[in-house]
Amino acid sequence: MNRLLGLTPKNGNRSGDTMPMYHDGKWHIFISDPPNGKWLFPGSAAVSTFHIVSNDLIHWEQVECNDLYPGKKGSYDQDGLWTGCVIEKNGTFHYFYTGGVRTSKGYEQKICHASSTDMINWKKNPNNPILGPDNRYDQIDFRDPQIHIDDEGNYVMLIATRNPLGPAYKSGIIAAAYSKDLINWKLGDAFASQHLTHCPECPEYFKLGDYYYLVYSRYSEFMQTFYRVSKNPNGP
Repeated sequence: MNRLLGLTPKNGNRSGDTMPMYHDGKWHIFISDPPNGKWLFPGSAAVSTFHIVSNDLIHWEQVECNDLYPGKKGSYDQDGLWTGCVIEKNGTFHYFYTGGVRTSKGYEQKICHASSTDMINWKKNPNNPILGPDNRYDQIDFRDPQIHIDDEGNYVMLIATRNPLGPAYKSGIIAAAYSKDLINWKLGDAFASQHLTHCPECPEYFKLGDYYYLVYSRYSEFMQTFYRVSKNPNGP
């Protein structure tokens, strides 16, 4: 990110996992940003989120955001705010992100939420985490929420996770949660389960022409991006 579009983050650190959105004539990108000087895992995992804005996709300005930093010890994002997405509803912006806590089992991940009316002053949801895995999904990998609106007007959150029953190293699936109001969520069955990778990271879903596209990346075999396409919004 420090070379993308000629922009260097103010702290000069490496950044990534861009989370774009378009609103009111401006392009916004929210970006995962490791602590300054922390280049190696696990220190580099304690990421915060910063925000850049553009009118033309060429010239960018970094915007200061409050409260998008790892929380105090004991909070569910104490070890990092990982990838998510931002969506607007009735003048309120909702940031859904992955909250990480380092435990003896690894980095436990659950879905957290923050809101703002200006995309600068953010307030974390006191009920965080708002969503976690049940016994259908892996208890560690549960991250990268991405939200779209389905053809019936429901909000659908896609989540990168794994099938706890395997197969080994090919257990990656994408879960789905559903909401009418962006506040109350119900976790559903797997949205996609091709079992092609360890975990299908950063899923994206959109319609282009007559087709629906599901895009995700993998890191366990090769660093690759995949897409799946269907004329049915629910696949296969």
